[in-house]
Amino acid sequence: MAEKRVSVRLAAVGGKQVRAELEGVGDAGARSFGRLSSEMERANARLAAFSTRVKIAAAVAVAAAAAAGIAMVRSGLATIDAQANLAQSQRPCFRTHRMGPERLLRLHRAALDHRGVKGPSVQKDHYIVSAGGVAP
Repeated sequence: MAEKRVSVRLAAVGGKQVRAELEGVGDAGARSFGRLSSEMERANARLAAFSTRVKIAAAVAVAAAAAAGIAMVRSGLATIDAQANLAQSQRPCFRTHRMGPERLLRLHRAALDHRGVKGPSVQKDHYIVSAGGVAP
């Protein structure tokens, strides 16, 4: 196959003026990109600072939630322990004084009457008396 070669030569009229204008455009572009670059660096620094603050706040929130959870568990365990201690201290009373659910209900009624509070009556048919306690 035959190849054709073509040579083109361009000449600019007022070449110095064209060259000066192209250099002016290049300088303005370089300044603009320089400003853009510095603005981007400042924005990145602000975002990094914000990210650090968010991480610290998240860590504080997690620590606070963990502390609250631990406090709730400790409180629950303390309540259970107090109830167990109370139940343990009441066992000798039931055995020694033969204080069953009906007797406890009568004592409760007497305490309410002493305070002037109208409480439940002590009739067996109003309550279900079981080994676990008395329920209305």
